Amino acid sequence: MTIIEELAPRHSGALCQGSLFVSTREEFIAKVFASVDEMSSWRLKGWLSFDPLTLAQYDEKERVEVQFIEGLARSGLSNAMIDRMLSNLEKPYCYDSSTTFFSFVENRWIGLPPAQDPAEVTREYLNELVVNQDWGALRELHNEISQTLETAEDTNE
Repeated sequence: MTIIEELAPRHSGALCQGSLFVSTREEFIAKVFASVDEMSSWRLKGWLSFDPLTLAQYDEKERVEVQFIEGLARSGLSNAMIDRMLSNLEKPYCYDSSTTFFSFVENRWIGLPPAQDPAEVTREYLNELVVNQDWGALRELHNEISQTLETAEDTNE
């Protein structure tokens, strides 16, 4: 996988997974700090996949979508610029705004890769040290791990 593919934005899991905790329109508005009028204007611009005037219950999918669009709509960018930025993403715009960013330098959306399993990262690093025959670093790690285990065992006794 190339770095471009690895950093490609991904739809939020909320897109495919229903929520057990749905909200009424009033609860949803209070949660996302966006009025029905604002959301309706975003819908008319093609930025939202749902009509806030007709939807009675809201779940995680709508929350993620609104928060993503809300950040763009309130950013001070022109509507034309937002349209251009969104044209590179798949609809609905159900992207996690805490892990999806627009790079103005690269003129593309970037999604942070999922966090790797620390144990897997450690195994990969150890294998890299073996391939590079960095025996000093391996001994240091061995000693540190041994000390940590001894301390943990002493604490548990």
